[in-house]
Amino acid sequence: MRFPVGEFLYYLFRTHDEHGLPVRRTPSHGSVVGRYLSGTTSHRPIELVGFWLRDSCGRPHKTSEEAELMYSPTVPYTTIKHARPALTSMCIQLCAKRMLSERAKAVKGSSGLHGSADGKHGHKELCWADISSDTVAHVQGILQAHQPLTLHLITQLATPKPYRNESGVMAVRKTRPPAIVATEIVSSLNFAHTKFARLLPAARSVLFFACGVPRIVHDYSSRVGLTQSWSATYQLLIRLAKQEANEVSELGQDLKRWPVVRFDNVQQYHKQREYRIGRESAMKVGVAAYAAEALDFSPQAADLDDKLRRIAQNERMGLTVDKITDLTDYDHHETVMTLQWLQTLVTYIPALASHRAAVAELFHTDGAKLRAPCHNQKTRIRPLATVAKNEAVTTELREAVDDFLEQLGQKSDRFTRRIIPMGGDGLTFEKLVQLKNYLQFQDNEFERLDIVMPFLETWHTIWTYLSTVFETHWGETLTEDPSLLGHSAVKINQPAPSNLKKVDYYPALYQASIVLDARMLDCWRLYYHCDDLFTHFEALASRDELPTLTQLRMAAEHLHRRYSSQRAWYDAMEGGGAAKDAGWSAGSAWREPSRSKTTGRTAPPDPPLKSRSPAADATGSGAVPPDSASFQGDRTLAQSILFMSDAMLVREVSQAVAAGDVGRVWNAFKIMIFKFAGSGHTKYCTYLLEMLCIVELESSPALRDAFLKNWLVNPSGETGHAQEGDLLEEHLNLVLEEAIARKGANEWDGTYIREVISPNVYHFLELRTSWGTGVGLAKRRGKHPEPHSRPEIRTLLEVYKETELHLFRAMRSYTSRPTVNLLASGALNLEKKKLRKFVYETSHARISRQAPVARIQLSQDHSGPHPSSSHTAVPDHVQEHSDQEESFCPADGGGIADANLDNSPETSEDEGPVAARIAARMSWHGAELRVDYSAAAGGQGDEVEAEYDWDDIILSDEGLESEAEGDVTE
Repeated sequence: MRFPVGEFLYYLFRTHDEHGLPVRRTPSHGSVVGRYLSGTTSHRPIELVGFWLRDSCGRPHKTSEEAELMYSPTVPYTTIKHARPALTSMCIQLCAKRMLSERAKAVKGSSGLHGSADGKHGHKELCWADISSDTVAHVQGILQAHQPLTLHLITQLATPKPYRNESGVMAVRKTRPPAIVATEIVSSLNFAHTKFARLLPAARSVLFFACGVPRIVHDYSSRVGLTQSWSATYQLLIRLAKQEANEVSELGQDLKRWPVVRFDNVQQYHKQREYRIGRESAMKVGVAAYAAEALDFSPQAADLDDKLRRIAQNERMGLTVDKITDLTDYDHHETVMTLQWLQTLVTYIPALASHRAAVAELFHTDGAKLRAPCHNQKTRIRPLATVAKNEAVTTELREAVDDFLEQLGQKSDRFTRRIIPMGGDGLTFEKLVQLKNYLQFQDNEFERLDIVMPFLETWHTIWTYLSTVFETHWGETLTEDPSLLGHSAVKINQPAPSNLKKVDYYPALYQASIVLDARMLDCWRLYYHCDDLFTHFEALASRDELPTLTQLRMAAEHLHRRYSSQRAWYDAMEGGGAAKDAGWSAGSAWREPSRSKTTGRTAPPDPPLKSRSPAADATGSGAVPPDSASFQGDRTLAQSILFMSDAMLVREVSQAVAAGDVGRVWNAFKIMIFKFAGSGHTKYCTYLLEMLCIVELESSPALRDAFLKNWLVNPSGETGHAQEGDLLEEHLNLVLEEAIARKGANEWDGTYIREVISPNVYHFLELRTSWGTGVGLAKRRGKHPEPHSRPEIRTLLEVYKETELHLFRAMRSYTSRPTVNLLASGALNLEKKKLRKFVYETSHARISRQAPVARIQLSQDHSGPHPSSSHTAVPDHVQEHSDQEESFCPADGGGIADANLDNSPETSEDEGPVAARIAARMSWHGAELRVDYSAAAGGQGDEVEAEYDWDDIILSDEGLESEAEGDVTE
């Protein structure tokens, strides 16, 4: 029997008959077909298909209807007669069917394109964990798993033809990477199919929103499937904000987690374009905050009862200058100062570059004190919703604090009895402490804010100290004194700060750092007795005679003692044998600067810069006036020593912050207490004293360590990138202020800012800075690359060499105002009265609630001569209620004030009540003091009367003393 080829092949390979039923092959038939289709014969099936595809007989004539059906995606390939268009169309249609099948699987909620959070009715939805710099890579992985064919075909379409460059090396595509482009395209295709498969388009929408992309761009991108619509994005952000609010509430209530809250004021000038009644331009003020989740936290550290017990012990009453000194680790300070000398040398001398890694390691070993967990761990940041309050107004600050606590799940009728740290810059810290004092008689721990532990943030403190350095060491711009910062700045064309009390942080930090480096290098030059330090070490390297790191460290210790210590300043001011013992090389004989040829006077100083403090105008502790005949020292050298000592403290705390070493930061702040006390920024001395009492005297060791370990933050989690918490708040505030200015919103507690922007502001900041890293772009640093400073260093080295700045020249003193020794002057101020005033005011501002309250009746008698001094004693533990003099002393007539009585067991029945200590200044005559009190133990009441001539009264820590003659009777 003879069959046509088509019939033969049809019956040979068919699997179903004309009725659609499976064909039952005979064993021999099945064996032949099986061997052929499995490729075990000498010729494979694809060879036959290839012959059909290439055979011209299978190509339709150009006039045929099937000539246009090559690669047809629509006409069923089973209806095409010619082999070539049938085969090509079959390939296309099978691929399309496969791609549709892949898409159906990819857009399901289980794939991950809907999001990872659990939504309503078991559906998945987006959360902030899905939107980050890793989103593109995450989506690419999902597509590779569920749509490999689609992703491959799109990638091939995006891939250019490979080529070799001029060197014959195969070029690698850097711009528009095909894999990333294909991921974006397939994501848009899936989003066009269903709005639920929106992971990458939604993330892109949020990125546009965070960057302030105009509304028209949102509309266009939504139209073409690149992003969601503006309204959908807005609603998404509201839902994400609610998720953040829930996270914040859980953080505040979970006993195993600890929020550290920081807040600061935000403000934006709202300008009305169309004025109407009730529509005026105004400065809109608010408060923004965030909570950082503590790392390495133990719940016992936040014990409220322990904190209250320590506060009641009032250990701050015993705070003295010696106590502060004992709490400061000066040995460690000497170590890190020495390492700074070493660091500067190996940084600037190329021949010693091999030691840089070892010196950096020394800061992490010998120079380490207490490294916070955030030095290499990421801090979880939870922004809080903003409030339209002014933190400078006490009542509004209370409302703002209550709002933030409520966001943390803490309310007056339902709160967790544990410590919550809340802090900010100097003003915020001061107001929080005042607020706690004002509320101390409220009903519970929440109303009294006992659960709040105020703390001072670091960046504003460093900034203020940097301003102190400039205010102290700048001098006049036209000064001839090379020890002054202004003189060095002029030499390298650096502008003078417009306000010495508040300098621009980063330009001022650069000026101080470059001058400090140059002076330290000049001292190194003198140590090695060479004219050029760079040439000297190049010569040593050529002879293979470079000093070892141990030798360099010993030299650095010597230079620190000689040029950056307090002892060096005293020796330089004293001169004579002290200067000789210090080891300075002698310079040329000092001759006073020449006068101006035209006027016979020195050049007049510049107009005074905004503002110099009284402390900056003082001579300073130990300074000898330049016209004194007994002056044998070198004031210029001494002032350079002071500058290096002060500027090195700025560098120390800045480097310690970056390294995450809070122990070094805290130790440096204790030293700043003295330096602020000797400067015009005395408020920060008070702030740091209060911080010292809170952290060292009124906190358990566990609370102290837990707080210090979380004093800094590290948003990136990268080693060496820890930063100040208030600096992060400033960055967040910039985003908030941009958003409110762009939207034209007029209130910080409006829906747009409070419910959309502020809870998501930290994620906006992260997206703006790190989204590009997910597609291979370098991370944006938000600043321009810093140019090198080699010309400035060379210039300053020449100036210092020419002026013999660091050689000792007896009687050298310019006519400029002497520089204050901040440390010595501050210690003197603290010892005289400032510390006692702080202790008195802060101790008496808080009344022990366990003690009974007495009433003091004051009356005034102006008639007759002053009565003789006599007094009937009252217990020595009587404390006044208010630290304000006018509340204790009425203007006229009598008055009543409350006194707190904490009966002491030291009083015996035989002795009777001991002498009273009532710390109040009373300037009127013949006042009568009557104290009624009840003993806490026995409940018995005593009445004491006393008459004084108040002009003769001396108020001291030991009680009321009288200068008038006469006996003191009981």
